Amino acid sequence: VSSGSPGLAETMERLRSGPAARVALASYLLAPGFFHARLAAAGADLVTPPLGADPDLAALVWHRHDQALRHHTATSAAG
Repeated sequence: VSSGSPGLAETMERLRSGPAARVALASYLLAPGFFHARLAAAGADLVTPPLGADPDLAALVWHRHDQALRHHTATSAAG
């Protein structure tokens, strides 16, 4: 789904030509939409749902926000 290489289509071709009987894609996406639809249409046997609204994920986002705010405040006060 990203702009990295190999792309999704090429990766699926490689996986399908290998010995694995089934292909599963683990979605790292937060919500359904354009990119998750691309995963779902890639031809895998299983695609996990988006991560969704998970309390632990929300706590991590707030923690990272607070870290960034503290860093910004400290560097602004020093400069």
